[in-house]
Amino acid sequence: MTVNMKNAKYKVAGGIITSPGKYQGEPLWVPYLWAQDADQDFYDGADTLYRAYKITARDVLFYPDLRSVFAVVLTESDDGFVHAKTFATSYDLGVFINECELEAESEELDDEPILPTDLKRVPQERNGIAEFVEECALGATVTVDGADIVTSRSNDTEFVISFFRKG
Repeated sequence: MTVNMKNAKYKVAGGIITSPGKYQGEPLWVPYLWAQDADQDFYDGADTLYRAYKITARDVLFYPDLRSVFAVVLTESDDGFVHAKTFATSYDLGVFINECELEAESEELDDEPILPTDLKRVPQERNGIAEFVEECALGATVTVDGADIVTSRSNDTEFVISFFRKG
């Protein structure tokens, strides 16, 4: 099948563009979204531009395949190809955006990642393991060797620990 979109013709098989070009291998709705203004633009640590589109009822009317999609993020690779990533919920989209922005922020600050081996110094620089674990349990921010260790409880027995090196 050949589809004409804004004077561009695409060969399509199974809803995927097969014509050579920047949209090859992507769903038919990718050029449609790419031609619109994004709801949000953001960057990752490699200075890759991501464009987020919240899917509307009109989008679903034109492309029923988007029915179970909350948002789509499009990006153009260095070689000029556009790639799509779909998100079923606003939470999933938010996690992706936060990860990209944190990566970009760490690149901006020229941060060095803190490795798990750095934790070996924690009890020596604090007043011991018990105090560190207690602060983790409370969700405190602990500063160790010029880095903030931010903890949060993910459930009753597990903790999420994030590391941020201060500039």
